[in-house]
Amino acid sequence: MELFGASLGPTPIHRKLEDEYQDPVSLKTVKNWLADFRRPGKEGEERNPEEAKFLISLKPFTWGDIGQHEIPWEASEFIARLMVENVDSMKGTHHRSLLRIQVLWLWRFSLLAPTLPISRLLKMSGHIIIEQLRAVLNGEPMDFDDIYWWLAYGPWKNLEKHKVYEAAIDGRSRIPRYDETLRAEREFEFGRVIGSKILHDYEGDGGEVRN
Repeated sequence: MELFGASLGPTPIHRKLEDEYQDPVSLKTVKNWLADFRRPGKEGEERNPEEAKFLISLKPFTWGDIGQHEIPWEASEFIARLMVENVDSMKGTHHRSLLRIQVLWLWRFSLLAPTLPISRLLKMSGHIIIEQLRAVLNGEPMDFDDIYWWLAYGPWKNLEKHKVYEAAIDGRSRIPRYDETLRAEREFEFGRVIGSKILHDYEGDGGEVRN
């Protein structure tokens, strides 16, 4: 997912939210939220704990983050493979570091499906940021149910498991489908707009909030 590049104002961001969610926050809320992220905190003034945690989680991951930010040392071996795969997958293109929140959740996903190739896990990295952003904006819990069920059934392993997974989706259980292709397309576009704006604001690029 592209996280750097376009720096759009609150109106196009709000339109994207309207496209993605049935009950998005108001345009005024988006404007205020972006303006607050752009403005450094006053002395003695603390951010909303969830917003502060979100900002910290958007920092690029470094090896020194292991043992902090909910990333345990037990995840070290997985993180090493994840970092190598991320670098290797970027050959010939501009390297983009994984963020703390991405490393944390990709490790958690790997616990559900240890045999899933790292390359497949990396495709889920954009969804993590979008879900966390939605949770912060709308005050809702992160929703990874489609991914959890996909990891639990393991339809990528063989045709039989794929059939069982499809039957569970179409049957009485009605579990949510994880569509990797559609998810990737949505993450690329929506994540590019939202993620790049947040990271630009967080880095303090200055200027007024634009419409």
